[in-house]
Amino acid sequence: MSTNTLKGLSIEWLKHLETPEKKLAFAAKIRSFHNDIVIKRLVEILNEKRSSLLRGPSSLEDYDSPSWAHKQADINGQIRSLNLVLDLLGHNTKDTV
Repeated sequence: MSTNTLKGLSIEWLKHLETPEKKLAFAAKIRSFHNDIVIKRLVEILNEKRSSLLRGPSSLEDYDSPSWAHKQADINGQIRSLNLVLDLLGHNTKDTV
């Protein structure tokens, strides 16, 4: 196993491991899931949800709500959370908030 196994992998996956050998082994395990059909479907679902949130309100009437700013802040938080998961999975390739 080489250090290329670590390239492009979020440090979040590895920061709990103490030795280079453990880090390489764990990184290889994560990489083995990259083409897993379940992970691919999960990424599709997460991207669909993120795209829906990025489209914004369905009508201009949503902006008339006194709590619009709170709703928008919640949406932004959801997008950030989805981006975090997609980053960890190594599949975040779209625009982010």
